[in-house]
Order: sequence, then structure tokens, then C-alpha cells
Amino acid sequence: MIDTLILRLHGCNQQKIGITHELNYRNGGVSLMQVPEHHNLYLKLFNYQGKHFEIAKRVSQTTLSNSTMNFEDYFTSKTSNKLNPHFLELNKVRFVAAEKVSERNVKANGKYRVPSSESDVVFSINPDAGYVEFNINVNKYLFGHNLAQFIPQCYSPNRINDNFTFWNTNSKHIHRRLLEFIDSFFLDLIYFFEIDTLPVYEYIELNRIDICYNQFFESREDALQYLEYQKKIRKKCSLEQQKRTDTFETSIQYNTQNGINFKIYHKGSEYINTKHGDFSKHNRINKNYLNFHFRNSNDFDAFKKNQDKIMEMFKKDTLGDLFLFDDKIDKKIVNESYKNLPYNTMFLKSEMDKVLRYEISFKAKALVSIFKNKFFRKRCKIHQQHIRMYKKVRKNLKSLTKLNYNPSKFEYDIYKHMHNFLNTSGFVTLSNERNFKKYCINSSMNYDASTMHYKINNYYEVYQKGTLLETRFCVPFTDQFLQYLVNELKKLIDYYQIEEIQPYDDLVKRVHKYNTEAEKKRDDYNRINDHLTWETTRSKDIHGNVFFTKQRITKGNRRITKASQLLTESQLMKMGFKTVVVTNLIEIFRLIHEKNMSIDEIKKYLKLSPPQFNRRLRLFKMIGLSEQNMNVTKKIICNTDFSKYYSLTMSSNYQKNFFIKPSYFRIDSVSNDKRITITDYKYQKNNFNENSLNTAI
Repeated sequence: MIDTLILRLHGCNQQKIGITHELNYRNGGVSLMQVPEHHNLYLKLFNYQGKHFEIAKRVSQTTLSNSTMNFEDYFTSKTSNKLNPHFLELNKVRFVAAEKVSERNVKANGKYRVPSSESDVVFSINPDAGYVEFNINVNKYLFGHNLAQFIPQCYSPNRINDNFTFWNTNSKHIHRRLLEFIDSFFLDLIYFFEIDTLPVYEYIELNRIDICYNQFFESREDALQYLEYQKKIRKKCSLEQQKRTDTFETSIQYNTQNGINFKIYHKGSEYINTKHGDFSKHNRINKNYLNFHFRNSNDFDAFKKNQDKIMEMFKKDTLGDLFLFDDKIDKKIVNESYKNLPYNTMFLKSEMDKVLRYEISFKAKALVSIFKNKFFRKRCKIHQQHIRMYKKVRKNLKSLTKLNYNPSKFEYDIYKHMHNFLNTSGFVTLSNERNFKKYCINSSMNYDASTMHYKINNYYEVYQKGTLLETRFCVPFTDQFLQYLVNELKKLIDYYQIEEIQPYDDLVKRVHKYNTEAEKKRDDYNRINDHLTWETTRSKDIHGNVFFTKQRITKGNRRITKASQLLTESQLMKMGFKTVVVTNLIEIFRLIHEKNMSIDEIKKYLKLSPPQFNRRLRLFKMIGLSEQNMNVTKKIICNTDFSKYYSLTMSSNYQKNFFIKPSYFRIDSVSNDKRITITDYKYQKNNFNENSLNTAI
């Protein structure tokens, strides 16, 4: 379910300010750094030398001087934009505007692989902002490929004790499991860089999170056909103003709102894509491992002689290209190579061809906005009272015809403050501090009852936490918050599911059946509510005698004879009284079936205004048709839970190719000693290490 995480460790090079901190540093050796644990990692990343590690730094400035400062103090001050006399080479970028020249440190980018991981971890260092950023693909880090999903695997303790087939169960446990994965990731990190202390979660920002789901089909054809139907469904919550909505041959991608991106794509096509796919990386690892495997074998010379041909055969087989088997190659060598591939790319490509992947990406801006609107002080009466006042003033300001009240200065000040609060970006932190979570629940710290003044401040700024986190509003990454994000993906998945319908001529039958039922409902309503159409009038004759007459009421110039005539169009449709004219639907239905047009293409072709076109779509909905089931003529077997995933991975034959190491089927995300840990089951086949093969290749 979790795909990608971007974590930022703040406070890497900021120092504490004040005489007390300075004295503690001089007398007691207490670090001046805002977050010493992150500073240690910061120094290691810049200066680490060793295998499994790469870092790119363009050198554009050199300073050579003498100083009494130690290297750590100098390095910190230098990368914090304070000049000191030492020798150091850093990546700088120069900005020239008129006569003003300014310089900034440019990010250093790199990657590393801990021995227990299957995938590189990409990181970047931003000296000016004072953070180190890690980009982690969770499934690739654990399993080496993202055909696997971040759920308890088939024989894990959690899977045995609870039913993780359903979304609700996974959603319930996802927050705990994700934090346990992050714990294990940082344990791997400090072990790799030989650091004594774990990062401080209070200063770790979740900058982005991607949530995904793999939907399995019976065949590649079914998956691609299903995707073709999905392309014709109107894009839900798509931004009208966005310039780019990508619908490619094997994918759909669009933004649902600022900072949220949703896409559906064919996993098999993505796997062999040279830009985003993992096939080229898997192929390289396979080649290196086979060199290692045959190095001490009697068949090493035979393998080395035919290595390129064997690997080319495997590549063509994976890509589905035709190839001729070379009779000069020993079949025994080929078979042994195939059996010992770390990544069976033929198997992975074949299985990925049967998968459509749904993926939603939440960036920091969207995450903070969701938390503020959905979770921040949701049950606090004071906060909710100010939210209602804000909405009332906003409605008045946006209304073309102003409401019958003028906001007071007090109300307008509240509006400005709440508008600024709700519409500014911020940070999501992994902090588990109790007072911080209380702050996001209760308004007592921001409300003055005597003046009724309510101003929301940044917790990190109020308590002088330091670092970049002080500059914007911070929110916690809570259990309910993550469950909401997971359920947002589930809603989009359900929206894009295709239903089976009857053949084309069933449209007229549907309309006839619906109209018959609508007329019956309307007649019953008119009979029961006939009294609403009559009125009694008081009159006098020529002699002054009073008499009463009963007559039908009038609405405008129209005499009302049926109660349904008093209803609006929207009420008629809502109550199911509105009949459908089949000619209004046939043209759209014909264009879908015969011209193979999408909903958006039909709208442009018919040159209908948005209200006219939406009314026709509502008519389809009234008769039981929708964009999802309008164009399907074949029953496609699939589901939207995890039953298919578990049924496949519980097969021993499937496990051999799916899991790089057999014990992977017990992977969970539990990190305590009494349970299975993530790092217990990493792939180290015969102690193979890809980066130690320079002498063997």
C-alpha cells in the first residue's frame, strides 16, 4: 500500500543561539548543534568513503586559510553561509541581479545501498535549508521490486493472526507498520554510516507519501482492455485549470487537487520502460551475480565465453522478442544460469503484464491542507466556531448578490486569520510528542477568553524548536490521518471499476422500464397530494352575502392540476418522477459504441454547454447506466482487495520467483526482538555483494 516516502531530517547544520548554550558548550562539552544526531549524519554523508556509496558534488569555490576552529565547527559554519578560514570545496550557484551578487550552496545528491537492502536509497543534502532528504521506495527497499506490496506477507505473524485480505484491516494497522518500517530503515542507516544515535523524529519531516495498489487480472489482454475502458471514464476531481492531463497508451494520470497526483498504469509496460522501469537494473544485477556464481566453478570459462549471448537471450525473452537458441551454447550452462537468477525478469514481466497499478501521491502542501481541514481541532468548539464564522464571511465576499449583513471588524479579522491559516503550506512531522498532539486537538493555548481573541500559532515556533520547521505551521502524522489518505485511494479505485452491461439494444428497454416506474410514482404522488392543488376563496354576492368557492391554484399564468407541477426540475429528478426521452441518449450511446469516443470527446463533438451535457449524463444515471458500465461487453474477472495477491504468493512455485529469498514470505514490518524484523530477511545469496565484483567482471 505504501510506495514512496520522502523524509527530510532537519537541523543538520543549525546551531543553538544564546549565552547559556555557548557556556554549556565550552564548559560541559554539550553540542551547540540544534539536532546533534542529524549533524553527525550530515558530516558522514559529506565525508564518507566506501563501497555501496556515491555522491555527486560539483566544485565551484575553493577557500584556503588558517583558523583555530576545529573541522566540525568550521564545516558547519561554512555550509550555514558563514565564512571561516579553512580549505573546503563546495558546490555553489551564483545569482546575479543588476549590481547584486549572491551565492548559495547547491544540493549534493547521492545514493547508497545498505548490505541488507535490495535497492539504492537516494538522498540529497541541502546545506542552506539545513536538511538531508531521503527518497525511499518501500517495496523496492524490502523486496527489490514493487510487484510486491507493503502488506504483511502470506506467512508473516500479523497475516496469520488477522485477516489482511481486506482494506479495512490493512488501513487499521498501516500507521503502526509504516513507523516500524521507518524505525528499521534508520537502524540500517546508522549501522551503515557507523553512527551511535538514531535520528530525532521530532525533527523529521514527511515531505511526500505515495500510496499504491496492484490489481491483478487473468491476462495481459484483460488488463489492457480494462485500462482502455477506464480511459473513457470522466476524470474524477480533475483540476479544470490544469494544463496537463496525461492519457498515454498504457496509463492515465492527472491532478485531483494541488499537490495530489493520481495515476493508473500498466505495470508490465512500466517495468521495461528505460526511464522509470527496473528491468535494466535487474538485468545488470543478474549479470553481476552470475559472474560471482560461476567464478569458482569449473564452468566459469564456458559461461564467460557465452555470457553476453545468454544475457541477450534472457533479455529478449523478457521483452517478448523472438530469438534463436544458439546450439553452440551448452544448455546446462543456460539452465543453471536461469535457476540462479536473483531476479527472474521473465517471470516478473509476465506477472506485471497482468497488473494495473493505482497510485496516488500526496505532497507536503496537500498533506498539510488535508490535516488542517479534516483533523485539526475537529472536536474543539472554539476552533469550529471560528471556522463557521470564516465560512460565513467568505460566502458573503464571494457571493455576487451580497447577503443581508455586513461582517463586523471582529468577524473580518477572524476571516483574514483563518484564511491565512487554512491556505498556507507547512510541514508534516513524525513527532510523537504528547504536547504537540494535544496542541492540534485543543484551542486552550491560543484562546483568550477575556478578549475572545483566537490566534493559531506554529507549535514549533512557540516552543522555539529551531530549524526550518519554525518558519511554517507544523502538523503531526497521525494514525487517523494516514487512514484517511489510504481511503482516498480506495475511493478512486472503486470509482474506476468497470461493470458489465447488456448489449446496445438494451438501452431502449431500460428507458421504457424507467419511464413506466416514474409515471406510476408520479401518479401515486399526485393522487395522495391532490389537496395541494386546491385553494378556497372568500367572495360576496350582490346582496353582500359571503360565500366560499374551491378552485385550482395558479402558479404564474399556469393553472395547477397536478401536485407534481409544483415541484422543481431537480426535485422531480431526485424523487424519480422525471421521465427520460430516449432520443436525448441514443446519440451519446452511439458515439461511445460506434465511434469509440470518450466522454470528453463526445462533449466537444456535440458542442453542448457543460449544463446541457451534465443533464444528459444524469439521465444515463437515472436509468442505471454510468460512465463505468456504458461500454463494457465482456466480463472481466478482478477484485479490489488483497485476496488475489495472497492466493498467488502462498503457492510454493510462485514464491520461488516472486521472493528473492524464500524467507521473504514472512516479512512484516515489526521491529522488536520478539517478532520478525524487516532486516532479518534481506537477500544475501552466498554472501553476494553486487558492488564487490570489480575483480570478477
